[in-house]
Amino acid sequence: MSNNSIVIQEESTSDILTFNQLVLFEGILSAARAVISVLGIFGNTINILTFISMGIKDGFSLSMTLLAGMEIFHLIIIFLRSVAYAFFIVEYATHFITWFPVEPFGIYFYIGHVARIFYSMAVVNTTFLSFARCMCVSRPLHFKDMFMATKSAVIVCLIIATTVGSYMPMLLTMSMTLQFDPQVNYTRFRLYLTPAREQVGAITWIVRNAVLPVSTLVAIVSCVIYMSKRLMESALFRLKSQSFHQTIQSPNYSKEKTSSTDTLVSNLASNETKVQDMAGKERRAIQQMVVMSIVVIACEVPEILISLASVLVPTFAFLKPLNNIYLAVIGLNHVFQSINSSVNIIIYWKYSSRYRQNFYLAQQT
Repeated sequence: MSNNSIVIQEESTSDILTFNQLVLFEGILSAARAVISVLGIFGNTINILTFISMGIKDGFSLSMTLLAGMEIFHLIIIFLRSVAYAFFIVEYATHFITWFPVEPFGIYFYIGHVARIFYSMAVVNTTFLSFARCMCVSRPLHFKDMFMATKSAVIVCLIIATTVGSYMPMLLTMSMTLQFDPQVNYTRFRLYLTPAREQVGAITWIVRNAVLPVSTLVAIVSCVIYMSKRLMESALFRLKSQSFHQTIQSPNYSKEKTSSTDTLVSNLASNETKVQDMAGKERRAIQQMVVMSIVVIACEVPEILISLASVLVPTFAFLKPLNNIYLAVIGLNHVFQSINSSVNIIIYWKYSSRYRQNFYLAQQT
């Protein structure tokens, strides 16, 4: 197989971007992803330690802990990918006078596919959490007892197996093998793509780029709509409750009803704080899941649009006439994916008082 950079330069004469522009643009994106990934690794490590401090007692806490682990693996690979690209820039800037025993661009390309595995795991796991929260909202007494840690672990294992299974055929069509590289005039480990890669890619594309992202997007959007509706209903109920209390406390309220009203208020007052506290916790949990889902939606839409564009414009693909602009858009999409894997700590901090309390406890131990 010829070097990827040579293929790109020779077969991209009708491209919107020149290869030099692509290298510069992707270099900027790669640096941004490196910074985001370092922050995300740090944040998700805090998430795991905090969840352990909180105690993994149910399916939600277990799934969220595993979600943080998936995001850490994704971000570690993204960081390593940025390092590989930095080595490639060194080679390219020196016109391959300076070169390395292993082709940096090949590593950069290969581990990009590996990163997609962990990112997809995280997205599907978030979809599962969103669906589970919906079920707990719609049928709380029935579903909360079913959503135990053991069952959650089984479901997450199925998610992992399905995701790896859908990506593995594509990974098997590429490898790093010892080859002669005409650019450095030496034999070194380079990326090798098997002849069957295009056929395998066409088959696996249906699952990886069509079924998986579209189905998760539809499921998450449906859950967000339902949970948002319940939040609006909860807000309306609180307004009615406040209106009721203002009415019975009004000086114009009939004095003849004061005795019976006082008795009613007296009976409800002892439980009111607990009820409001439980309702508040449930409301914040729903808000947290809604925000997490919205972030996933915002970061998944570019992936779907890229897949749609590659169908409508066949030349918009890897090693096709629009290869350079395609790789530039893919690089930008990876920035969105890195952000998606890094922001959950902010969401947890804002919407979970229990998370904040256990975060401080974890720092003290």
